[in-house]
Order: sequence, then structure tokens, then C-alpha cells
Amino acid sequence: MGLSAHIDDLLGYLERARLEQVTLVGHSYGGMVITGVAGRAPERVSALVHLDAFVPEPGQSGFDLVPGLPAVFTEPAAGGDADAGGGGELVQPLDPAALGVDDAGDAAWLRSRSTPMPLRTHQEPLPGPALPTSMPVVFLRCLRFGAFAEAAARFHALGLPVAELDCHHFAQVSRPADVADLLLAGVPARTETTT
Repeated sequence: MGLSAHIDDLLGYLERARLEQVTLVGHSYGGMVITGVAGRAPERVSALVHLDAFVPEPGQSGFDLVPGLPAVFTEPAAGGDADAGGGGELVQPLDPAALGVDDAGDAAWLRSRSTPMPLRTHQEPLPGPALPTSMPVVFLRCLRFGAFAEAAARFHALGLPVAELDCHHFAQVSRPADVADLLLAGVPARTETTT
């Protein structure tokens, strides 16, 4: 199981539930998934929020975007080396400390809920099509974790909105009220572009 399966799953849910004008929020690897969904079904998505997440272009994988990442995902998951039915290698979840989590309670909570992940999720390139240029996008950056600093800088350079939180990679764990406030404050309205 890899990126395409996760995109298909979310897209299928939006279609079955007949959802439109949805704001998708993707954390970390989830940025790959929401970008793929919005590229394939822009009529269902009103905006994207990348919560300390990958911001790919078609043809890029997670490993392409964070070059040191393949060296981190090296420990096979205990009890098997293939995900159920998908044939992909499973790797152990990263230790919360490696993701900037310095609070013992947050780290314990995250460890208790972490599961192995298919390596293919980060190897598989994002399929096309590209996002429409009119799609509103926002980046929420977690300052105590540097892996997505370049993505935030690209947003800044393009004049796209970036909010910053002084926290580790899991802002939704350590700063849930602040994340909720930023989301409720709104995402810029979708704009129509003319050529």
C-alpha cells in the first residue's frame, strides 16, 4: 500500500459522501495525500492546509522532498516485512524525539498510538495532475522541527500564507487549541485566474 492507495481512499470517501467545498488538512505525510486528492478532484476541495507537511509537485516523492529521509526509515517493522496484501515493506514509526517532541507526556501518548508504515508511502511519486493555480493553500509550520522549513520558505517566496507555531512536529497534540484557532480563522477564498 502506498500513496496512490491513500489518495484513492480519501477521494472515494469524498465521492461517496458527496462532499464538496471541503478544506483538507494534511499533517506531515498527509500533505502528499491531500495534494493528490485536490489535483484529481479540485471541484470537491475548496482549500488545502499543510500542517508541517510535504508540499509536492506531480512526480515528486516524500523522499525527493526531504533528501535525508530514506536514511531514517531503515528499521523494518517487527513481525513481518510486508504490509497486508500490498507487498510493500513496513518500517517502524519514527521515535517522537526524532521529530522534536521534548515533552515526555506527548512522547508517550504518540508512542502508544504509532504503528508501522509502508515504506512505499514515501517512495511513490505524487501522480498528476497538478493543483489548479486558483486553489488556496496555507502552511502551518512547527518551528521546533526543521524538515519542512524549505516548504514554508517556498510558500513565503510565493506570497502564500504561512503561520508559525513554537512547538514540535505534532502541533495538533501539543497545541490543539492554537491549531484549531488558526483553522477557524479561515483560509483565503479560492480565486479565479484568467489567462
